[in-house]
Amino acid sequence: ILTCSSTTLLDPAAVLVEFQRLETLNLSFNKISPASLRNLYTCKQLKSLDLSANNLTMLPEDLYALESLQELNLSSNLFSSVITQMNPALLFKSIEDQATKEAQFVKEQFITFHAELLNPKEDFVQLQELDISFNLVDQERNLWFLTQTRSINELMITGNPFAMDRR
Repeated sequence: ILTCSSTTLLDPAAVLVEFQRLETLNLSFNKISPASLRNLYTCKQLKSLDLSANNLTMLPEDLYALESLQELNLSSNLFSSVITQMNPALLFKSIEDQATKEAQFVKEQFITFHAELLNPKEDFVQLQELDISFNLVDQERNLWFLTQTRSINELMITGNPFAMDRR
């Protein structure tokens, strides 16, 4: 386990040279760029990655190269349903090929789960838990894709407009 949280780390390469067998990495609250995330690909045994609160707006499209990754926390970044630097459908596509069992997108600006590039029978087949709490999802149908996947057994939706009590 390596924690480099709140270190204002810009590029994880310098830290990772000696950690080829690293399984858990916390890089939360840094200023990591999407391009520098490719330096993590040398960590072939990485199972848990926390990239929360890095002000990320995009990810490398080949993040699936982290083949052993089982837990991914992308919460409190700047991901959005509005296309800024990265099409949100590409964001979800970039992580779908992994062995990821748990993903967190808490406190983002998603109004839907962007499944335009995904196939429910082939993508996210390992994903068991998804936390999209405190986003902007205002209609249950915007999560339709998730009901079609085979493996998701826990979906956290707390704080989304459609999940709020409307008395």
